[in-house]
Amino acid sequence: MVKKILALTPLTPLALKYGAGFIRIKNELKNYPNNSYEFRDIAGGMQIIFYKNLHNVTDNRSVMILEILKKNSTITITELAFKFDVNVRTILRDMEKLKNSGVVKRIGTAKSGYWKINKK
Repeated sequence: MVKKILALTPLTPLALKYGAGFIRIKNELKNYPNNSYEFRDIAGGMQIIFYKNLHNVTDNRSVMILEILKKNSTITITELAFKFDVNVRTILRDMEKLKNSGVVKRIGTAKSGYWKINKK
């Protein structure tokens, strides 16, 4: 999409600045796997619409939490809540379900510990 936008606009410094902005937005949105976006052409500019996906959120979030834990076993509950744009209590409930089902285990303290994903 970014290439299309840049191909359709003259290569002025302003167009290049916006192009880099689109790339930064797209890269930043990777940190929010529960959200999606859409670019729209409007008269005189561009509109970006952000969506929060709400269907089957808990199951999807649990799968995404496990993927994040595989990459970063020391991530905190607060950081997960920020990534998913949910309340800390929501992540605590999700983690409690994962712990009770034997999928994950917390090793050490909340501050200096890490998450262990159990093999099944």
